[in-house]
Parts: sequence; C-alpha cells; structure tokens
Amino acid sequence: MTESQPNNPPNRKNRLPKKYNNTQSVFDEPDILPGRVGEVVDRDWSCDQCGANLRGLPLETPCRECGFRNWYRPPPPGTESYESWLTQCQQKTHQTTGLVTVVSCAVIGGMFAIITAMVGTSPPGFIATDAPLLAIFFGPLIEESLKVAAMAYVIEVKPYLFKRRSQIFASAAGAAVIFTALENVAYIFFLMRNPSEELILYRWTVCFALHIGCTLIAATGLANVWQRATTEYRQPRIADLFPSLVTAIIIHGVYNAGIIGLQRTYPWLFK
Repeated sequence: MTESQPNNPPNRKNRLPKKYNNTQSVFDEPDILPGRVGEVVDRDWSCDQCGANLRGLPLETPCRECGFRNWYRPPPPGTESYESWLTQCQQKTHQTTGLVTVVSCAVIGGMFAIITAMVGTSPPGFIATDAPLLAIFFGPLIEESLKVAAMAYVIEVKPYLFKRRSQIFASAAGAAVIFTALENVAYIFFLMRNPSEELILYRWTVCFALHIGCTLIAATGLANVWQRATTEYRQPRIADLFPSLVTAIIIHGVYNAGIIGLQRTYPWLFK
C-alpha cells in the first residue's frame, strides 16, 4: 500500500501581481501606531497640508508652518514599503523607457482628446456661437483633461516610467501638437467653408500657442506630483494636479468666450 502524496496547494504568492510580491499589499497606510517615539523625519518629506519640509522634526510633532499633524510618515529603515518597491522598479527600468513613455503618452493623449472633441463637442456643422456653454466650458474641460490623462495614469500607477521632469513637459507638448494639428486639419478642410488665408494662419499660430500653453500649465501639476513621489518615495497624490488643470481649463474657456464674442460682434472677420 503506497502512501498518498501530500496535497500541496499552489503558491498563492506567485499569483500576485509583481507589484506586491515580497511587499505589503497596501503602501499608503498612515503610520499611526506607537513604537517610533524619539525618531525624526530623516529626509525631505512635505507636509500634506501646506507642503512645508518636515525634515528634522520628531515624528509626532505637528508641522512647524501650519500645525497640521501628518500621519503619513517615512517608513522605518529596512521595511517593505512603497519606497522599496519604487526603488527596485527604478533600478530595473532602462533609461530609454522614458523616451518610449513620452511618445506613447503624447500620441494617446492627443488622439483621445481629438476624437472626443470632434465626436462629443463638435458635431457636423457645429458653430461655437450656437452653443456657447458647450464651447466655453465642456470643450476646454474635455480637451485639457484628456490631453494629460495618459500621463496622469502613468504617474499614479508606474511613476518610474518617466525618468526626468522634463519628459513630462515634452509629452504634454507632444499631445498638444498632435491635437491641434488634427483639429486644424478637420476645421480647415471639413468644417469651414473656404476659410481665408488670415484665418488659416491664425489657426496654425494662435491656436497652436493656446493649446500648447494650456497643456504645459496642466503638466506643471503633474510634474510636481511625479517629483514628490520620486524624491520622497511616497504614493502619488493625483489630486494635486487639479489646481493647474483647472487653471488651464479656465484660460482655454476665457479664450473661447472671447472668440465667441468677436464672432457675434464682427462676424465678417471669421469668413
């Protein structure tokens, strides 16, 4: 009679995503438990309330600038954390990955924005003066958000794919160029009827500057989120993007409102 073979269950650890192998499954839990009395913040670590640097302060001490008590603190040395995961990923990622990420995010952002703008906010025969709310609010909201959406996803999930802060701005400018070029082609050759040379020149100069400038403003917030995550080795806070994104949307909307006002006041300028 032979002995039955032990029923070895499959190794559950091997089935986990690579991000969580040999690490905690949750990286951003607040460090609120006792046991670190007397330790100080030993690195650059910004306050969650005001952004002041907490380096040198005891862990239980409120921020010296605003008095906010930060529960998110650097992990103890040698522990598995978001810092150890990000460091390993940065070391394993080749420098050329940053260039591939720049091009990919630029193409995806530009294409998503133009497809959504053309299908959702610029139907055939659309004239901005016929639907000012659509052109002033919803158009800029969709366009500026989607141009940086791919970059925001990468920075939140895999920030190590970008290698330098300048790559984020390069990707944003690329998305804006792709979007504006395709939008100009659509307007000049399909939506406008015999546009004048002045109007064509205007679209290839002023409109280019508008879109690139607004997208770079939004990218400033993303670059700050990425820099905070990769220098302090802490979970990215995409919500910090919103002030710069809202600024870009407002500038774009004010521009559209001004153009609509000119169209209604001096319609012959746009023929």
